[in-house]
Amino acid sequence: MRALKGHGTGNDFIIVPAADRDFTADEVALLCDRHFGIGADGLIRIVPTASAEDPFVRGQAADAEWFMDYRNADGSLAEMCGNGVRVFVHALIAEGRMQPGAFAVATRGGVRHVSIDVVGGDVAVDMGVGEPLLPSSITIGEGETFPAAGMLFPNPHAVVFVDSLDDAGHLLDGARVDGGETHPLTGRPHHAAMNHARQLHV
Repeated sequence: MRALKGHGTGNDFIIVPAADRDFTADEVALLCDRHFGIGADGLIRIVPTASAEDPFVRGQAADAEWFMDYRNADGSLAEMCGNGVRVFVHALIAEGRMQPGAFAVATRGGVRHVSIDVVGGDVAVDMGVGEPLLPSSITIGEGETFPAAGMLFPNPHAVVFVDSLDDAGHLLDGARVDGGETHPLTGRPHHAAMNHARQLHV
């Protein structure tokens, strides 16, 4: 298997250019394992949008030639990744599949418009407008419960406000939150990225 490796502001990814090579969740988890595999925060396949298995993704083929098939490090599917799409764009250029400039990328969260600077190689991504979710609470660790605010960007994010990071407890462990709701675009259950915040008074 031929693969590329790249990072965007420290998030590193395995990029697989061959669209006909798919992976099980266990295979992705092994490849991303930092002790027994290549090691990465996620795996990205470069797939022709028109050939994608997901009908929602195939519907983006008129706007975006290439689909960013993103998998989390545990092998689960994700809508996309902001840092990952920047690496994906560089991989498309390096593989000769796109030219520097502005174009669109298909994702499980919808079409994302990107541009790459011809000279410096900087990538800009239009992430769109976040969609708020209903306020809820999350329980992690040993039964710790926190009120949370949710946003789709387009990945689900759960934001918990704490008075001090000393009060964050198991929130700092980076645990994944499995929600009962389904994503409005994909119909899959939410897996939320955890974020913690503290209000600053200036």
